[in-house]
Amino acid sequence: MSMNLRKKMIQKNMKKYSELQINDWWDVKVGSGIFKHYNSNKQRYSNAGVGASFENPNLAQGKMPYYKVNTEIYNLIPCLSGSFFKGNNIEPDNKPAKIKIEKSFLLGETEVTQELYQAVMGVNPSVFKKDPKNPVENVSWYDALIFCNRLSDMFKLDRYYTIFKDGRLIDTIEKNEDYVVTMDEKSKGFRLPTEWEWEYAAKAGTQLLFSGSDEPNEVAWYKKNSGTTTHPVKQKKPNAWGFYDMSGNVQEWCESKKAPTKSYISNNRVHRGGGFYDKENALCSAFSDDQSPSHRYNSLGFRVCRYI
Repeated sequence: MSMNLRKKMIQKNMKKYSELQINDWWDVKVGSGIFKHYNSNKQRYSNAGVGASFENPNLAQGKMPYYKVNTEIYNLIPCLSGSFFKGNNIEPDNKPAKIKIEKSFLLGETEVTQELYQAVMGVNPSVFKKDPKNPVENVSWYDALIFCNRLSDMFKLDRYYTIFKDGRLIDTIEKNEDYVVTMDEKSKGFRLPTEWEWEYAAKAGTQLLFSGSDEPNEVAWYKKNSGTTTHPVKQKKPNAWGFYDMSGNVQEWCESKKAPTKSYISNNRVHRGGGFYDKENALCSAFSDDQSPSHRYNSLGFRVCRYI
């Protein structure tokens, strides 16, 4: 079968990543500058930030899906189910405890950039717009969910989230208010990682203090080196599994709610990783913070996830 015929078949059927059995590389446009790309590389993925390649022991069955906007590539790195120890020995209220990740998932190699957000949503809400490869920020948790749904639509995947307000389906967040959100655990559409999935990927099989190092300057843009602004993704060292900027640059929304206490139950949503204005403690892979899901701020962004 010719390459052109294979391309046409993929374009016609829009099969899911997990269904593909191929031996070539090609891109398929799925809308507004968004492409999905297939390859059969079994052991490596591109690491253009340092001009090298790194092995990821968690690659699933030789498939390495990624998506791109124009010429910028966004890898989705597989993380297979397993166990890890959350927390650390530094914070007295966050002692290590074993957590099991039940289902394998794909997680964005980088935070969602401004160019990707613009291509999907048609707007760029960011405060720091110097470079389109800077992470998008100034987005609420609800904004991130809407982005995930629209990206799922482009890839012909079932939406993971359904958002309601007063019985109405919501697809655009216009007001600073709360909404009702339901989740389809059977969907392989795009979503936010849970906080344990996020920490699992950030630690990447290590107990390093920050994601990829015990030295924050190696892996993070933060208060001491950022110049009080965000920076293009993939400028710092990745962690052992190839994820960039999981410490610093922008804080990253997670799907999870803040854990309740004996005296208080919150609707706040967790964010992880710290940002460009944070001190070192907020950059720790084990550190967790939270905000109202309607909150927007110039250091709050996200990266996308989906089940394999």
